[in-house]
Amino acid sequence: NFIAGLVLLAIVVSPAKQFVTPVVAQIEEGCALAGEHGIQVGDRILELDGEKIFVHSNFSTILALNGGDVHDLVLERNGERIVLDDFRMEKREFDNGDGTASLRYGFSFSLEEATFGKKLSYVWNSALDTVRMVRLSIQMIFNGQAGIQDMSGPVGIVQVMSDSAAQSETALDALMTMLSFGSFIAINLAVMNLLPIPALDGG
Repeated sequence: NFIAGLVLLAIVVSPAKQFVTPVVAQIEEGCALAGEHGIQVGDRILELDGEKIFVHSNFSTILALNGGDVHDLVLERNGERIVLDDFRMEKREFDNGDGTASLRYGFSFSLEEATFGKKLSYVWNSALDTVRMVRLSIQMIFNGQAGIQDMSGPVGIVQVMSDSAAQSETALDALMTMLSFGSFIAINLAVMNLLPIPALDGG
């Protein structure tokens, strides 16, 4: 199952030309997070609240899961490891350049060319991220953040896959969406069936 998940992820990633990386590319004027004792352009975010940042989307996901405005950050800056404990991270209102404004942190991540090596790295990191999501989901059930009603069986999974594919603009996009879901499910099964629980294969 784990190998199948990697193969499906590789197929989904293969057309990519660029990847967003968790490296700070730009900081907007007035960003409260920037400065000598904050984030700087070129910083790579390694960890957030004790969780590794495998792909850039982990940043917003972990922030949403943990909530609050105070977080622990670990950065890599010029080859050095920078630790920012109890770092205050609040969104502020920034101008969008079209007369509107929106709440955001005030910095953006960079892009890198999707070379063959980078694609392999992205596939592996995405797989590790999926493994962690299984752990986080189990934790959420045990600590009350999620309930049994939030879980889906085969029918629910197929429905979500169908709805996502239906919203795709092209048949190729729909196929890639299905393959992405398939990789997620395969890696989930790999992890759950390794757990030493009597009702599962790992028992």
